[in-house]
Amino acid sequence: MGKSIPIDRPSRYFGLVQSHDDKPKRRLIEVLKDQGWQANQPVTFMTDGGDTVINMARFMAAASEH
Repeated sequence: MGKSIPIDRPSRYFGLVQSHDDKPKRRLIEVLKDQGWQANQPVTFMTDGGDTVINMARFMAAASEH
């Protein structure tokens, strides 16, 4: 479960279920792109510290932060 909080658009909640979502990274990227995110923009992930989510943050962009 997550929440995207862009500066100039409304926030958006999203959920990823590993056992039901074959491509969660792609789905997350599409949610962010829909809100105007570009791959060269920084992303900050605030998580419970699980390896799966940390790896997703690293995958997103070199400018991502956990």
